[in-house]
Amino acid sequence: GNDGSRGRLLYEVALSCRGPHRPEHSTSGAIKAFNPLEGDSEDPRNGSRCWITVLELPYVFEKGRKDYQAAYLLRSDVLTRLKKKVKCYFRVVGEKFRMPVKLCDPYLLVSGRTFQEVDIAAEILGEEIRKHMKHNCSCMLPR
Repeated sequence: GNDGSRGRLLYEVALSCRGPHRPEHSTSGAIKAFNPLEGDSEDPRNGSRCWITVLELPYVFEKGRKDYQAAYLLRSDVLTRLKKKVKCYFRVVGEKFRMPVKLCDPYLLVSGRTFQEVDIAAEILGEEIRKHMKHNCSCMLPR
């Protein structure tokens, strides 16, 4: 099946290894890899090669469980700001967001053509996450 956990696993493993897939100057920790959320789940080579990074999603602890927050990232002003600055994409990965994860917490996968664009997109999305946490809820970040 298509478990979103593999995207997180690929990112964490690649980030732990030095090499040309991991530029030292990336501010977001971007890595070059096959996009783990595209293509045939049986053959990861069917996904396209791109630069990716992972951002943590904040959560609120309610009724004995974590409720991850991400809808504010889909507002038109946020999407327009991203579109004006870079040609990057992001996917909210988690049960609540139609991409199940079995082995990790929900997260945000940012992908793009260059690590510099991914860095810019990650900064914009990170700012939105921080604004949300400061003004709208009593969220916490994992770890």
